[in-house]
Amino acid sequence: MARSAPLVALCLACGFSTGAFAADPLAMPRLDLSDAQLDERLGFLEERLDASRPTALAWQWGWAGVFTVGLVFNTTWAVRADDSDDRVRAIVDAAKSAIATAEAWALFRDPLVATRGAQPMRDVVGDDRAARLQRLAVGESLLMTSVRQADTRYDWSRHLVGIGTNLVGGAAILALGDSRDALQSTLIGIAVGEAQIWSQPWRANGDLAAYRSRFPDADSTAWELRPRADGVELAFRF
Repeated sequence: MARSAPLVALCLACGFSTGAFAADPLAMPRLDLSDAQLDERLGFLEERLDASRPTALAWQWGWAGVFTVGLVFNTTWAVRADDSDDRVRAIVDAAKSAIATAEAWALFRDPLVATRGAQPMRDVVGDDRAARLQRLAVGESLLMTSVRQADTRYDWSRHLVGIGTNLVGGAAILALGDSRDALQSTLIGIAVGEAQIWSQPWRANGDLAAYRSRFPDADSTAWELRPRADGVELAFRF
């Protein structure tokens, strides 16, 4: 019981409201961390999270721009094409570009966590120990969520959706237009889709490995973020 009272107090103190992000926990920071150790972890996380932000923003805005340009180009081509085969290919390519553009711009409603850098950590109010532990928990969760998002490149369903969409488009061109156009459209579409997937920022994987190497006791006690009416709360698991 002597241990449970301060733990409950810390749990209550660490309830907070912040922008939503995935709550795949790394680990709860040890309660016996010294102030110097806590500051070292906070500094590491802030530096690494902020460093990952430019690449994430470039990837997100870059691909949104690429697909938007493709949509405009293919739509214009479909309108102006004199040859029926060219028109069929342009219409199919415009449709695929429209799907890709919609998906790319949808990311701005639910962006990559890395595009926020360490700002959610700085949004935590206060500078007492409870606030700093909360800031550390937010930073670790941001890092783990970035790792999970980066690892979606290995999810076969993500690849199969893109490949399947392009195969359907190629079949439509083959049925209504030219076989060579069908092959080119399919291969180019698959290549672009794969380039988008594999170019998604993966820096977080290295940052997580470095974090665990530098702070080997980071996995001592687990924590998690749980939804509540005004945001999320930090809870401890023993």
